[in-house]
Amino acid sequence: MDMTGELTAVRGDLLDFDGIVSNPADIEKHIRHTPNGMLLLRDGQIAWRGTWEEGQKLITSSVRIYDYQDRLIMPGFIDTHLHFPQQEMIGSYGEQLLEWLNTYTFPTEAKY
Repeated sequence: MDMTGELTAVRGDLLDFDGIVSNPADIEKHIRHTPNGMLLLRDGQIAWRGTWEEGQKLITSSVRIYDYQDRLIMPGFIDTHLHFPQQEMIGSYGEQLLEWLNTYTFPTEAKY
């Protein structure tokens, strides 16, 4: 592992997914839970993940450690749901939903 750059270790229970879950029925196959885990960050980017026991071998006395043993560490969740054709008409005059869709949304999407 490249040890250049500023290193930070974060300790706690890790919970994430090992890839894209295309079928919700298969979600349990993709869940990764690492009790007493560690993230090693290099310049703010995850450089390594694993157990605290394994990770201790990778850190030196100059590495700052954030200890959240009693916490669950999860990735940030970002809502990327976007109706791109509607971007230019967001904030249009508010009306009842169906009237608003017919007057603003559908014509804008039709132009797209």
